[in-house]
Amino acid sequence: MIIPVTVDPTPVVSGTLTTCIGSTKTLLGSGTANTIAPWASSNPAIATVYNLGVVSGISAGSSDITYMDINGCEIIVTATVNPDLIPTINGASGYCIGSFSALYTAVAYASYA
Repeated sequence: MIIPVTVDPTPVVSGTLTTCIGSTKTLLGSGTANTIAPWASSNPAIATVYNLGVVSGISAGSSDITYMDINGCEIIVTATVNPDLIPTINGASGYCIGSFSALYTAVAYASYA
């Protein structure tokens, strides 16, 4: 007796897996999403994810994001939430009209996606 077996493909997640605190990124899952809970975060204190794949940065760190399709197949990706860099600007505290002064910061420039 031959029993047919269906093997479903592993879903794929696309989108940017890096965000900052207070920012969001949208992930896309392949195929048809599970109708009950297609997205889940392993650490909602770091990043939350909503049913449409919107990841919100809550605090700095990493969280595994799970996507499940309608066949019950899952893929896990890691989202990274970067800290907010709030530089302190140093320099003279008073200025006169027409004068110039140098301002500087102790925090190096950083760019996060």
